[in-house]
Amino acid sequence: MLIGSMVALVAGSVITRRNHQGSKSEEMAVLSKVPTFELTDQHGAPFGSKNLDGQVWVASFIFTRCPTICPTFTAKMAAIQRRSPEELKLVSFTVDPEYDTPEKLDAYATKYGASERWSFLTGERPAITKLIVEGMMQPMDAPTDPTNLASLVHGSYFVLIDQQRRARGFYKFDEPESVEQVLKDAATLLSTTP
Repeated sequence: MLIGSMVALVAGSVITRRNHQGSKSEEMAVLSKVPTFELTDQHGAPFGSKNLDGQVWVASFIFTRCPTICPTFTAKMAAIQRRSPEELKLVSFTVDPEYDTPEKLDAYATKYGASERWSFLTGERPAITKLIVEGMMQPMDAPTDPTNLASLVHGSYFVLIDQQRRARGFYKFDEPESVEQVLKDAATLLSTTP
């Protein structure tokens, strides 16, 4: 899949450079621009890009009846919530919007101890797909076999977004250092003025 290849190419999104004195410096690349969007949060309220403008945030992609990676992916997002400052926002997008109503997302959020700074979003499939695939360069597709939920394709990377809605890092959720790297890079973005 083309999107998967693109993500693999930019997964190591922190570019290490040497300055003229030969010391190491790091510069985070701009990987994509997240378009404006308007969805619905776990409380049934409208929630869109305006709620995140000027904020640094981390995105993840889940569905509440996921039988495979989502519980671990969400548990790692909960670890990011516990270990990060209040200024860092967290957003989990469902890739199963026909099933994941605000009520189901609210129960899921409660199960993982989500605070008010962690939003779970749903909406119409075309809007979510465009946002995830084009804006965050993550795969998303309906299940190829409706009786097999494991056939639902979705991204398995955390995406770090800066204050100007630009993707600045992709972090494979199951890599041992993914949470540490998200926290480190988020702290860098939070300490800079856009």
